[in-house]
Amino acid sequence: MSISLSRLFDFHFIFNPILPAIKSGIADALYIVFNLSIVFAIISSLLSKKSGKNKNLPQKKMWQKITNFLFTFGIVGLLLILIRQSRAYFISMPFLFYLFIITMIVWLVFIIKWNFTKKKKMIREIKEKMEKEKYL
Repeated sequence: MSISLSRLFDFHFIFNPILPAIKSGIADALYIVFNLSIVFAIISSLLSKKSGKNKNLPQKKMWQKITNFLFTFGIVGLLLILIRQSRAYFISMPFLFYLFIITMIVWLVFIIKWNFTKKKKMIREIKEKMEKEKYL
């Protein structure tokens, strides 16, 4: 039994409170993705601490944002998959997973936007401050 793409956008599928568990191959892939997200969050947390020792504030903030994103993505994703696999009534609806994915995409866009706007501005301000302190 295969799922067609049109079914994924069907109103009755998205808001159906009683669905079977996800097939084991897809569930395993999702478990791997969400667990890797948590592992990468731990790595980015270590990189954040390392850049904090170098007094590189913009880079540290960037790593903190990535860490928060990855931890949230991994933990909430695992919870949603576990809830779906246990076939909990109402909270295992695909709508919640779609909402989660949309939220994560929006959050990622804000992180990328911050990287290209405010991070560069912070770097410029720090360089200007260092130039002024050099003469004082």
